Amino acid sequence: MKKNRFIFDTNALLSAFLLKSKSNTLAFDKALETGEIISSEAINKEFTNVFLRKKFDRYAPLSKRLALVELLETQLGEIRILPAAGFIALF
Repeated sequence: MKKNRFIFDTNALLSAFLLKSKSNTLAFDKALETGEIISSEAINKEFTNVFLRKKFDRYAPLSKRLALVELLETQLGEIRILPAAGFIALF
């Protein structure tokens, strides 16, 4: 059976983890339950840069945010865009 794959942009991830947006948190949790969450190097970099900004200290301490970034980097599948071939390869 084919596994469902889901991708979240930086804003959806921030809403799910920092703001506890009900819809984004539920969507993320459901994606974990029913399939695989994938990401791209560009999304990972953008999320990390934004997520670790000082202005988010009021939502979660830096140590917890760093731990979450580390966890996401090890747990998420990754897509790589191959510009010359014009398609996306899943890893």
